[in-house]
Amino acid sequence: MKFGADFTIRLALERHRYQSILGSKRDLVKRRISRPPLTGLVLENFKITPTPSTRKHLFSETSPAKVLAFAQRAEKLAAMKAPRPTIADVRLARGESEVRRCWPAFKELRPHLRSEDELVERWRIQAREGFQIIYLPEGDTVPAAAGYRFLHTLAWGHILYIDDLVAIAARHGTGLGTTLLCYLQAEARRLGCDAVHLDTGYQRHLAHKAYLRNGFHFKCHHLAWQVRG
Repeated sequence: MKFGADFTIRLALERHRYQSILGSKRDLVKRRISRPPLTGLVLENFKITPTPSTRKHLFSETSPAKVLAFAQRAEKLAAMKAPRPTIADVRLARGESEVRRCWPAFKELRPHLRSEDELVERWRIQAREGFQIIYLPEGDTVPAAAGYRFLHTLAWGHILYIDDLVAIAARHGTGLGTTLLCYLQAEARRLGCDAVHLDTGYQRHLAHKAYLRNGFHFKCHHLAWQVRG
């Protein structure tokens, strides 16, 4: 199906925003006036596919980097129009093959992991300590995943601790992380936990907003001492 006029205009504005550095404002205005509106974008399985004539028009005078940036932005807008997942869509990774499917998401959150095999090996070790992975499938891909465990502590009682929670960068702001968070909160209630805890990097501002929206509070600082180095 074709996009409506309002979405076409938004995509057109995105194209011109990335092209704005190519010339002066006057040249940009001339370009915008002389070129026809952006049409011919087709949505298939929530992927944006320009028709051949549109592809030439859309990416003319645009570097590969700008094409990639535009494509990522366009896919994110398309994802926002897709039906949002619910906690019923969340899956528990029960075997190695499912953990391997989660590698693209985990490698964005944990760039120090060198390979898919290392992720699997760490999962095996941590699983003996109660660690579990959940994920949101989307066709053959996994755009969001989380790792967690249950702990008993003197400080906080029986808690669900979230080790990892990530949605790939191209899908930030589309509700995937919040869906996983809601699933884990529901699990904590179901199993009679006292609270859900997690650590988060100072620089992860978008994640902080999502946590605060879902009832979390900043409670303490996490300190670490490296044994080596």
